[in-house]
Amino acid sequence: MKKVFKFGIVFILAITILVLIGVIVKNIEVKENQGNMSETASEEKLNPQYNVSTYVTEEIKNKAEYSGGILCLEYEYTPKKMYELSTDIAIVKVISLDYMDPTGFLGKTFGKILINSSLSGNLKQGEVITYVEPGGYANMEEWDKLQPEAAREKRRYLREQAGLSTDYSNEWMYITADIDVEIEAGKTYLAYLAYNEKLECYEIIGLENGLREVNIPQEKESVSVTELNFEELKIKNNVTEEYENLNEYIVNNINNLMKNN
Repeated sequence: MKKVFKFGIVFILAITILVLIGVIVKNIEVKENQGNMSETASEEKLNPQYNVSTYVTEEIKNKAEYSGGILCLEYEYTPKKMYELSTDIAIVKVISLDYMDPTGFLGKTFGKILINSSLSGNLKQGEVITYVEPGGYANMEEWDKLQPEAAREKRRYLREQAGLSTDYSNEWMYITADIDVEIEAGKTYLAYLAYNEKLECYEIIGLENGLREVNIPQEKESVSVTELNFEELKIKNNVTEEYENLNEYIVNNINNLMKNN
């Protein structure tokens, strides 16, 4: 009986020890997982991801009528002139195209951009700002409401005579200056920016010269700050459609101007 009793105690102790070991191991695994999750959360907090979005669908692009406007400029948008006009110059990633305000000669597109690398001015890496750019995709109905009544009546009459619908609610037009560049969500650009106090956001200036695409693949889902090697990257010349070395452009047209001012 004593041997059986001792064996029972030893067996119970062994089971208890195994259970305790299992609990300890489980706690270690949980803490490790929590640590990994905490590290991931910290990384995301330090360098958040921003979902890419645009109100301009492929359907809108395909059906939009083109409307180009010719601008008479007081001066040429040279790198020197844009440097003088801008408050900030940066490598930016376009988070969103939010909406188009059709008021004014060309209208204005508003959205959000992420400052990936600040080259001049006070904007900091990682800041998200609202931008505005001339032109964009306008809903015909919203645009038509802003036109003079005589022009609206004439347009309706001509469309009726041509057998076309006068319901513009699902029709779009792309309004732009002939020398401007279409901004796209998820793309990376060298951008010249000037803070517009009236609109309380940053205006992209310089038309075709003030927004230069960087040869980085368009990000479809999300954007975040990334380390860039300027010496290996190139920017698109919107006139010749050829690519130029980004670092050389920065040195010659931004850094040298900063030294002389």
